[in-house]
Amino acid sequence: MGVRQVILDWPNLHREATQLGLDVVIANWWTIDTEISEIEKRMEFVRGIDPKRFAAISMMDEPERNSPNTPFSYYQALYGDLRKAMQQDYPNVPLEMSHWGPLASWSNEEYEKFVLLYQSADLIRIMPCPDLREGPLSEVYYQMLRSRQIMKLAEHEIPQLVILQTWELPKNPKLPTIGELRVMVYQAILTGAETVSFFSYESKLWSKTPGFTEGFRDLMRELTTWTRRYKGDLVETSMSPDGILHSQIATANNQRVEIRVNTNRFQTRTMPGLAIWTYCD
Repeated sequence: MGVRQVILDWPNLHREATQLGLDVVIANWWTIDTEISEIEKRMEFVRGIDPKRFAAISMMDEPERNSPNTPFSYYQALYGDLRKAMQQDYPNVPLEMSHWGPLASWSNEEYEKFVLLYQSADLIRIMPCPDLREGPLSEVYYQMLRSRQIMKLAEHEIPQLVILQTWELPKNPKLPTIGELRVMVYQAILTGAETVSFFSYESKLWSKTPGFTEGFRDLMRELTTWTRRYKGDLVETSMSPDGILHSQIATANNQRVEIRVNTNRFQTRTMPGLAIWTYCD
């Protein structure tokens, strides 16, 4: 399926993951109520992870929702302490955070609030899930741009990782179609995501939607081939007001590739809904 990395809420699986050739991110749920001894215990545990397969340590997932009483200044202080503790054994292992947003409805105050969070990480994961409520799929592109606006406010540009939806709401049990997922992934890649993640891998859930597992596998093969072909090439991307993503890729062999993605589920101009067209010269 092209999977190269897993985020482990159950860190004891790291040996199995690394033996399969997967990089691992160790997920944590650290809040202002977390005992220092618990953090120290976890840091001692990670010393047993193969350094070549150690992708990152996640300090917290969606702190604004999962622990609203924890000020973001806590993570700034935690980052400093962890960075010192890791300096000798894991100087190159990044510390990351994730959050939901930025949303179109955010005020300037909310943008300012997240500055501290962005200053507290080496990587940031955002999680646009527009299909949960049948929202515009172009939200993937716009959420990435809003996130970069916070980076500018924080004066801290960091790699952006994008988590896309392969789960469903209990009250609306519906996975994205493979066509919708394809459009979301291409947006993330063409807009500069360093890594694309999927939450979450649940074979029992996927099997309830006929063809989803097979379609996901085919999509990952397509994307793996595509990203290897254009890795390192210069990409310029923009979005039209009517939801057509337009990317131009300048390849190393002076070839020019143009890609258009209809992020709408319906026909727009001459493009069918969810179509992806590629032109080469």
